[in-house]
Amino acid sequence: MLRLTVGQRMTVGFVVPAIILTVIGIVSYRNTANLIENNEKVKHAHEVLGGIELLLSYMKDVETGARGFAIAGEERFLESFEAALPEVDPTFNHLKALIADPSQKSRLEALRPLLTARVKHSQDVVAAGKSRGSRSRTRPRQIWQGQRTVRQNPQARRRDARPRKRTVERTGRESDGQREPHRVLDFGRDRVRAADRVTGRVPHQPLDHGADSRG
Repeated sequence: MLRLTVGQRMTVGFVVPAIILTVIGIVSYRNTANLIENNEKVKHAHEVLGGIELLLSYMKDVETGARGFAIAGEERFLESFEAALPEVDPTFNHLKALIADPSQKSRLEALRPLLTARVKHSQDVVAAGKSRGSRSRTRPRQIWQGQRTVRQNPQARRRDARPRKRTVERTGRESDGQREPHRVLDFGRDRVRAADRVTGRVPHQPLDHGADSRG
């Protein structure tokens, strides 16, 4: 059995803990470095996702503003359009700078022509709406305001529905042959008298529905 002197025992007592602490320090350092790297990757991924969502939000504002202005003709719809339009290209370039993967960059570059086409279409829609002038936008505005008034006033909606209902009922009765008998009879008598006057069978007499009904 190997016997160690006091000096050797003291040396081993200092060296072994030092080696253990060194190994623990190296492992802890590598774990901490990996954790920091992973956190940076997660942060970068969130930045990319945030850039994509921001770009999508700007494109939505551009398209909805253009459509709203084309349909309603209201200048207030151009506020979101004019505010979002200058932000599309800078947001796209910032998103491109965040992406380092070549495959992801190629997919992002394939998206640029689509964005350009959408922006160009929205600009054409706004330009066409402005060229029509205020006169052509009067009727859509009146229709929109009338619909809003009817929605806000249920009594007006019910009042407008009553004449249409009576008209439909009256038209339905006439189409089914349910006309009132005395009106059909008066109309037939008028036709007979007109024919007699043309052929000279009877002298001219005024068409008096009251006399016919009394006779």
